[in-house]
Amino acid sequence: MARYLLPCPCGNNIAVEPRQAGESLRCSCGKVITAPPMLQIKALEPAPELEQPKPAASSWGVRQGVVLSGVLVVLIAVGLAVVLYLHRPVHPELGHNGAAVREHVSGLSPVHSWQTWQMLRQRGLIVASPQELEAYRAALLQWRVSAMLVGLLGVGGLALVVIGASLPRPGPAEQRQRE
Repeated sequence: MARYLLPCPCGNNIAVEPRQAGESLRCSCGKVITAPPMLQIKALEPAPELEQPKPAASSWGVRQGVVLSGVLVVLIAVGLAVVLYLHRPVHPELGHNGAAVREHVSGLSPVHSWQTWQMLRQRGLIVASPQELEAYRAALLQWRVSAMLVGLLGVGGLALVVIGASLPRPGPAEQRQRE
């Protein structure tokens, strides 16, 4: 808002605003002066504009931005790693219900158990079809590639954090220049 200089008989000037019209103002000399009406205040000499304080310079620089970017990339990589872990492929032979197998085995006689054991020693326990095994291998390969990419993303994020932390801090002259 515009300010004007109201002269005091002592020679000092008091800065007044039009909204102060008719108010009693005290000069630094101690004398009380009544401000004139608004139209007369606007006829007075304008007061010099007070210098507006400059907003404080941001403490964020390139250094903090690079570190923050690195931390965000690492957090994204950790989130993706958790999702990958929860959706990892399961081997077809391990996907069978263990309770059903235990129930079947507990009902075998000792002779049948021995015969089953001998057969498994010779052939192995292969209950998955070749198509199931091939699909599992393809899914496992895709999962491993995805896991490596997520790992590389995490390493890249860590590299950003290290690079940002190793950037030189701005000196006093550079800080003043920003202001």
